[in-house]
Amino acid sequence: MATRNLVDRYYASLQKKDDAWKEMWAGDGYFADASRTLLAEGKPAVIQSFTPFLTTVEAVRVVESIVEGDRAAYI
Repeated sequence: MATRNLVDRYYASLQKKDDAWKEMWAGDGYFADASRTLLAEGKPAVIQSFTPFLTTVEAVRVVESIVEGDRAAYI
């Protein structure tokens, strides 16, 4: 799946507040904040640490996206 398509589907899932985003993480994926205070390694850890955060989010809105090859930045 192309990078843009994957990330667009990921953010669409977050916007809908469904669970499809969970299936988009690779088994060896990781999630970290900029300071690396939060570091979750592996799909189960990412889902476990990210799910509580999502319950506090009212809405997700993508303002701009930049995709070059397999790299993407979404604002």
